[in-house]
Amino acid sequence: MLIKNRLFSFFIRLIIITLALTGILLVITNDKTTVPMEMLIFYTIQSNIITIIVSFILMVKDLRLLSFQGKKGEPGQIAPLIQMGNTFIILITFLVYATLLYEYTFSAGYEWEGIKFSIGNILLHYFVPLLTLADYLLFCKKGKVKFKQALLCLTYPLVYFVFIMIRGEVGGPLQNMGEEIFTYYPYPFLDVDKFGWSQVIINVVVLLVLMIGLIGLLTWADSRLSKRRLNLEKPS
Repeated sequence: MLIKNRLFSFFIRLIIITLALTGILLVITNDKTTVPMEMLIFYTIQSNIITIIVSFILMVKDLRLLSFQGKKGEPGQIAPLIQMGNTFIILITFLVYATLLYEYTFSAGYEWEGIKFSIGNILLHYFVPLLTLADYLLFCKKGKVKFKQALLCLTYPLVYFVFIMIRGEVGGPLQNMGEEIFTYYPYPFLDVDKFGWSQVIINVVVLLVLMIGLIGLLTWADSRLSKRRLNLEKPS
């Protein structure tokens, strides 16, 4: 599906950027976060920053097209693999949080600082990923990325895992959720000190299989939507 309305795509991308920036600020600038810079090692923050960058580039392209060609027509585009990769990366944020970490949504408490932290979590883990998926489905060119090419999307999560393991061995402790609990790993399922290397490796392998499944689902949807568009554009 490719909705040819640049004004619509411009506002969707503007909303994504606004919500992602708001979520990041709410999470890193409150009393529940002792060291704001520590938050930058979290996959959630990194994936939302990547989404902000990609959405900003697309929004600028929309704006240029709006200025010179009007609102009707193909929205701003970048390489389809990059757009699919960005969607994949931010969907991991949504899926992991919704299945493994959802209990932390309101764990920061119900005072104002805790509420800010919870709102930020909801924006970063739910609203931004789902709007990014909508952006991809509605505005990105389809049929350009094959499954083998899409496997390159695994690069960032795998590099992130290696980084977190190295940081856990050589870096300092992180304060967990604003409590007096310290860990060297940002996510409990990656905590080697708590579960040991064997369990963490099993966790990562399971996640890797699920991520490959997600890539398969995205490429399948991409192909189906491409064929549907071609059928709709055929002269009757």
